[in-house]
Amino acid sequence: MSLEINVVSKDHYFEFTCKNIILGKLINIHDKSVLVIDVVVPWNFNIDKTVEIEKRKLIYHYEYPENTLIEKIEYVGYDSGQRVEMISIRIYFKKLVDVEVAKNYLLQYLRQYNQKLLELLSREEKRSEL
Repeated sequence: MSLEINVVSKDHYFEFTCKNIILGKLINIHDKSVLVIDVVVPWNFNIDKTVEIEKRKLIYHYEYPENTLIEKIEYVGYDSGQRVEMISIRIYFKKLVDVEVAKNYLLQYLRQYNQKLLELLSREEKRSEL
């Protein structure tokens, strides 16, 4: 499956898009980068932190991979009391990263957590080529 992912430079960040859908954003803050990937998939992590907002909760899980490039991965979820879903993956890098490096991580995490979206976008690309 090959997708044409476009990189759009904004004022202070880059957007990764496909078929006018924003797949993620790369934000450079001082000497580090953060890749933000919005997803809506079932939550299946332990909860490390909870922030309550009225009757709803934001839930967080953190991972610190044995990778020289990634400082921390933050999984953000939403607990409405009826449904619990992951809504965002934030990858914090130890340094500034190139857009192509970020795009590779974006695809890796979308394949892992939102394969259905990638398959849908791939089918749409094939249809538009016909």
